[in-house]
Amino acid sequence: MNQKEKKIKKIVTPIIEEAGYKVLGVKIRFKRERKAIIITIDKEEGVTIGNCEEVSRLISPIIEEKDPIEERYSIIVSSPGKDA
Repeated sequence: MNQKEKKIKKIVTPIIEEAGYKVLGVKIRFKRERKAIIITIDKEEGVTIGNCEEVSRLISPIIEEKDPIEERYSIIVSSPGKDA
């Protein structure tokens, strides 16, 4: 995990955990022509698309406020999948 990923994880982890989820990982990757912050979450009973949307709504304003990446970016919240 690079420094920017660590910084983002530090920013979002308390918010995500308060909502009842666990942060499994934070990655910054290129998606099309912009960067994507990919945050993987999980919880004991599994994660739905609705859960990912909920977490995205919770963390998006905080990430935008802290502005950890200079370039344009998207935020993607995902789950590890049923086979993880």
